[in-house]
Order: sequence, then structure tokens, then C-alpha cells
Amino acid sequence: MRLLSLRLHGRYKGLQNQEFDFSESSDQVIAFIGLNGSGKSQLLELISECFAFLERAQRPDFQVKTPLGFGFTIEYQIHNHSQYAGSNYQMAGSTQTFAGAIPDPIYRVELAGNSKEPEVYLQEGADWYPIELDNLQLPRVVGYSSGLNENLQRSFLKNANQIYEGLTVFSRRKRQLRRESEPQIVDERFLRRYPYLFRQEVTRYQSGNEFIEQFGSISEVSLRSSTHVYLDYDSAQLAIASLSILNHQVISNALCGTTFNRPVEMQMEYDLKNWVIDDDIAEDIAKFIGDMLPWNVDGRGGIATSAEFEEFGVHYLRGFATLDFLDTDVTKFLAQSNADSGLRMFEKLYRIQQLGLKALSSNARQNLKKDNYLGAVKKPLKSRLPFAVLQLKLADEDGRVVNYDDLSDGEAQLLQVLAIITLFKDEQTLFLLDEPETHLNPAWRTHFHSFLQQALSAGTGNAQVLVSTHSPFMISSLHKDSVFMFERNADGTIRYHLAIEETYGASFDVLIKQFFGLESLISHTVVEEIRRRIRVDENGIVEWLETLGKSPEKSYLIKKLGS
Repeated sequence: MRLLSLRLHGRYKGLQNQEFDFSESSDQVIAFIGLNGSGKSQLLELISECFAFLERAQRPDFQVKTPLGFGFTIEYQIHNHSQYAGSNYQMAGSTQTFAGAIPDPIYRVELAGNSKEPEVYLQEGADWYPIELDNLQLPRVVGYSSGLNENLQRSFLKNANQIYEGLTVFSRRKRQLRRESEPQIVDERFLRRYPYLFRQEVTRYQSGNEFIEQFGSISEVSLRSSTHVYLDYDSAQLAIASLSILNHQVISNALCGTTFNRPVEMQMEYDLKNWVIDDDIAEDIAKFIGDMLPWNVDGRGGIATSAEFEEFGVHYLRGFATLDFLDTDVTKFLAQSNADSGLRMFEKLYRIQQLGLKALSSNARQNLKKDNYLGAVKKPLKSRLPFAVLQLKLADEDGRVVNYDDLSDGEAQLLQVLAIITLFKDEQTLFLLDEPETHLNPAWRTHFHSFLQQALSAGTGNAQVLVSTHSPFMISSLHKDSVFMFERNADGTIRYHLAIEETYGASFDVLIKQFFGLESLISHTVVEEIRRRIRVDENGIVEWLETLGKSPEKSYLIKKLGS
């Protein structure tokens, strides 16, 4: 996955009628830099809103209710073969006719500001050809923000809310079918109100000169998970735990730089009695409980009735359970249940976690149904779930064990970012990371770019990272074609430009002065004190300067004042 360009038609917050060209970047990582409030995070939000809208527009089980309020043209490349294998425009001997698909296809999507229907094009040679929206390959999008102002999360919640609303409809139908003596009436009502969530069997046959349609039972559509994943406190633990079924060497390579990175135990609480959930989620929970092995499960309450066991497949509808990742049988069963894929394990757990949107207010959920909603919203953390994490334990290479909650902020931040990249790096993923190194110490910040490259398996081209940052260490790791500088105009709009001078290998003091407006590398408090003392006690200033810590500024002033 590689985002090539984005053109905004109209206005999104401080961004207005601008084009962002990423096609010349030489790195898998692109940095957005600038002072606080310069607008770099708004570009991450905009990109996320665009791709989230495209998923809603493409999926028949999602709804687009309003235009976005702005238009866009976006171009990106997927690093595999296109799904498009036939059209009227093909000439004999063309790439598609010969190969059936275009390798590493480039797509362009155009959306007018007042439209809900994007136009999609596929590049072949120097030409662009229109294709159906269904044939557009969308990337995975993973978002993360270290701050409390998590506007980036909004677009992810819009799509997660569509999943939650669908599951709620399925649950409501199930309850009504249990009470209703005439299930056909219930089915007709739900099919009429939610035609995008149900399908009906239709048999057509001919009787004489007439064609007769016979309508059968209805069934739920397969409500698959969203392509958008947001990393927060809850999902971070699931991502880390899902590494447990990966090869230890893979984990060591990908999580280079972290210490406690081996999941050894995850304690869970489950409650199926007070939730009405769809069959797929119930099956996933039952499979996880089964993989834990009986001695790791502590059922609470009465034993399930035969009807409850038939529905959920567990002997107790409530209880506590432990995933013991040091038990080779447990990890073997988990691997078998998830096709040896840590990503698949994470997706199942993440889907269950989306039920936590129940804790959102009804007003927040109504706002999330509006495609043009740009207000703040945040998923409640640690909310009650049918399958919830109580504690995650991690070990280092020497076997020392700590609780995830006891890690320092820096340890937790680095681990969760590298864990989610490890899971999604081969999935044509666009990572949108808003200041992902805020809690890291200076040594880790110096290595952060190399940590990302290691986790990404640099050079595969399957993933791209867009990161907003204040770190000169990150800038020094990138060439100028991958560094975008953002500034705020007096009228509140945002402008940007590529770094003019080469940034790769530049010293941190040069970068801090060049991009962050610092005139000195020492504290502003000390600078002001130096100025004050020069004004009131010029004769004693040199002696006072000798009491300061070492700095180029101190040496320069002593030399100048003493001459």
C-alpha cells in the first residue's frame, strides 16, 4: 500500500482546496512536522475520513446517509494484483487481457463535495479507465493517537458503529422471533426496514405463460469486520496477546527495542447471559473458552440449560478464564483455531470489543451515523463486554514477568505501536500515527525510525506509515522528500511544504532551530536570566556564567564577554 496523493475539494477544518503529493517519497515512513496547532494532525484525520467513507460507500451492509461536506481526489497503489479482470475497453494484448489483472494497480477515486457516490478509475499505462466501486481494492487503515484530543478516532468509530448497529438489529430480531408466534411477520418487518442487512430466498418458476416468484425465509448478511482498526488501551492489549501464536523469532525481530514483549497470560471475564450477540461472535467466544482448556475456566452461576448450551456452546454463561500462553497445548489450539494467524486472532477479539460501543450515549451513536459529522467522540475504555480483558502479563527473555498496566508509559507506547504494525504489515495497510513517540526517552526516540522499519520488514511495500511528530530524531532519519512541514496562517488556514534542505543525517540542534523556531538550545528561562543579568550586572556576568551547565551558548558568551 502506498498513498500517492490527496487533493481536497472544499474545506476540512484548517485545510482548504489543497493537494498533498506523497509520490516522490523514498521511505515507507512519511513525517508531518510543525508547531502545536499547525494542522499536521488534521491531515491524518482527513485521510482517515476519506478511506472510511469509501468503505461505507462500497459495502452493501453499510449505509451512506449524507455527503461528507467536502470532496476529494485520492490516488494510491496496492502492491498485489488488481481484482479487476475484464472490461469493454480492453484491447487484444493489453495487460489485463493477457494477465487477467494488473500488477501493483494504481487507483484514483474522485468524490464531489455534494455527492455520496465516488467515481473510481484504474490506471493502465498512461491512461485511466472507469471501474465499478465494487472492484476497488481498499487498504486496511490503522490509526493511533497518543493524545487526549482524539479526533482521529472519529472516522474509525463511524464504521465501527455501523457494525454495532447491525449486530444490534440482528439481536433485536432474534429476541422478537422468540416471542412472536408468527415469525414471518417479524421477518417481513425487518426486511422492509433493513433491506441492506437481510437477504431473502426467491424462487422463480414458470406456470404457463406466467413467471411466478415464491419468497422464502430471510437470513442475515455476513457482517464482516471493518477494514479500519483504531489502537487504544483496550485493543492494544488484544494486539499484544495475539502475538502469542507467532514464532518467537518473529516477535524478537519485530519488537526489537522492547523488553517485556512476550505474552504469557491473559485473564478474561466472560458474560453471555446479559448480552444478546450474533451467532458468529458467540461461536468465537465459545472457541476461545474451549482453547483455554477446562482447568483454566472458572464458571459462575448456574450451569447452562440445554437450550443455552445449544446457542452458546459453553457450560457456564458467566465466569472467568485464563489464556495460559506458556501452555503449549493452549497456543497450539489457538493457532489451529486462527489458521496460525495472529492477525486473525486479533480480528476476532477486536470484533467482540466493538460491542463496547453500547456504552456510548444514544446521541453520540446518532452523530456517528452522519457521514459529515466532524465533532469529537471517543469510545469509552474498560467498558463491560461479553468477553473482557482483566489482566495481561508479559515476560522478557530472562523470564521476568510484569503486568501490562505496570509498564512505563514509554514501554507501553512502543510495544503497542510495534505490535499492531507486526500484525498488519503484510495486509496492504496504511498506518496513521499521531505522535506515537511522545512517551519515549531520547535514546528510544533516536531509534524509533529503525524500530518502525524493523517491524514493517522494510522494503516489502505492503504498508506505509504517516506519522505526525515533534521529534528531530525522526526527521534526521528521513530524507527531505519524506518530511512535510506544516504552518498555520493568520486566518486559521493551514499551509505546508516539503523540507527544503536535506534532513537525512542532519544534527538535532540544526533541525530544532530550522523546523521548530528555537533560537537557542538552552532553556528559555535561562536565556531570559542571562539577558537580565547583562542589563543589571555586566561586570559580574562572566563569573555567573561559569556556574551554568555546559552548552555552546555558554562558551560563546564567555568568550565574547571576556574579550
